[in-house]
Amino acid sequence: MAKLKIGALVLAAGSSQRFGTDKRTTQLRNGNLMVIETLQKIVSNFEETAIVLKESDDEVEKLIKENYLEPEPFVYRATESHQGIGNSLSSSISVSIDRQWSGTFIFLADMPFIKSETIAILKEEALINNRSIIIPEFESFRGHPVFFPSRFYQELGLLKGDQGAKKIIESNLESVKQVEVADEGITKDIDCPEDLE
Repeated sequence: MAKLKIGALVLAAGSSQRFGTDKRTTQLRNGNLMVIETLQKIVSNFEETAIVLKESDDEVEKLIKENYLEPEPFVYRATESHQGIGNSLSSSISVSIDRQWSGTFIFLADMPFIKSETIAILKEEALINNRSIIIPEFESFRGHPVFFPSRFYQELGLLKGDQGAKKIIESNLESVKQVEVADEGITKDIDCPEDLE
């Protein structure tokens, strides 16, 4: 049986309005930039990772390339990212289709505290339950990344505006598998500077 090809899609095309500055390039306590910290943990677990940036994100793309991540993530420019996360996700799911991923983990770039080991556990779960939507939980709180098998790509491709994938999850509860993890990082996204403390 052929090995399943699972990829990672990292959404990083938001506007950072509540943060005040571009949070993706904010320096964390360990010296890493937020987007690099998040990507390091992801790329070490996947053969293929795509990061979704805004059309105008030349500087962020340059920073990513300068950090020599291995394997190097490839960049997808979401031309309609200003219209909301739904548009970013719906257009970038084309990467999953083009790369023939049998399933895709959707990550948020502003979640640098997730552990690499957690990602490995979730990926292993996806290889076993590759027809399920897989959602990590920490103390009953759902988090990210969320895994979508390829059978949901068409629905993901229809998302618009600020509508994320939650609607698809709620419409397919019988296909959802929740995985309890010992990692608060799956629930901690950075919306304002205080979230870094």
